[in-house]
Amino acid sequence: MASMYKRGKQFWVSYYINSKQCKKSLKTTNERVAKSKLKKLEYELALGDLNVASKLPLPVFLEEFCKELKATRTFKSFKNDFSRLRIFFGPVRDLLKPGVAGVNLEMKNGKIGFDKYISKHVKADLLEDVTPQVINRFLAIRIQEDGWSPKTVNLMRQTLHKVFTYAIKHHGFRGRDRRYQYPCDGG
Repeated sequence: MASMYKRGKQFWVSYYINSKQCKKSLKTTNERVAKSKLKKLEYELALGDLNVASKLPLPVFLEEFCKELKATRTFKSFKNDFSRLRIFFGPVRDLLKPGVAGVNLEMKNGKIGFDKYISKHVKADLLEDVTPQVINRFLAIRIQEDGWSPKTVNLMRQTLHKVFTYAIKHHGFRGRDRRYQYPCDGG
């Protein structure tokens, strides 16, 4: 159940999700439009379909995802996906530092590879910060500046799709934009 009230000339709505109060502007001064938006909100609340974005810390999630990849994929498949994650997210943790995928860098005389995309990575603290717009902007820039082929772009999207599939199945990921279940498919 949600309640509508007026703050200044704008209509607002107050409702509870998981015993936590949420207040949201309906962004209208028209009472009829506000009542329509209130009915829509109550319907979504009743279905439990109201989008509440999850909050998955990116470094911890990527570390767990890479361990899952290593356990379930062949080494070549793991290495390719790992490399694409490194290009997209950059060295988020020691796990994604440039070098050979899955090899302990201390055992290899500390050799760290060169990062070709050093200032071009996507900066995000949470997995929910990776939106369709961020993905599309990153890929468009890589096509323009680095001459990525359509195949490379599709392989990057495929790897990101694996990331979000894992996040949805194992961590209850819900993005901020509810139009796209998988942010890599949007756009």
